[in-house]
Amino acid sequence: MKIRKYDENNDFDIIKSWVDNEYTHALWCACRTSFPLEREGFERLLGEIKENCGDEPFCAVDDDGETVGFFCYSQTPDTREGMLKFVIVSNNRRGRGLGREMLTYALRLAFGERQAKSVRLMVFLQNERARRCYESVGFKVRHTERDAFCYKNEKWSRCNMVIEKEDFSG
Repeated sequence: MKIRKYDENNDFDIIKSWVDNEYTHALWCACRTSFPLEREGFERLLGEIKENCGDEPFCAVDDDGETVGFFCYSQTPDTREGMLKFVIVSNNRRGRGLGREMLTYALRLAFGERQAKSVRLMVFLQNERARRCYESVGFKVRHTERDAFCYKNEKWSRCNMVIEKEDFSG
């Protein structure tokens, strides 16, 4: 696997195919863009988070060159705390350790090249598979915000998870 910059022309349609239902869409992006995912809305979202937070979008590519994962990364310059957002893995590759592998590469980028002291992310409590994946690479719950998001008639709680550089073994 390798990590490379997101390429709108080659990657958008692939990522769109992974977000194939409203529930997955809400878990993935908290409805920050429309469902079904549209190129214009997604690119607008990526532009906003780049402008506001400095986020850069990346894709994970397997050894055959297939795009198999996506995430955004930003870092606060003064605290050197990194932030992962919009983490997703190909539907047909979930449950095989690919998410853990992609996160390991993302954390190597953060703690290596970017010299982050810590990296955090947010995940809904309902997204148990993602939480287990994050825990498997060393993320720990820092705090939970109860009823942070409404999806249809449900209220979802959101976990802020963090991993410190010294706790990363990848």
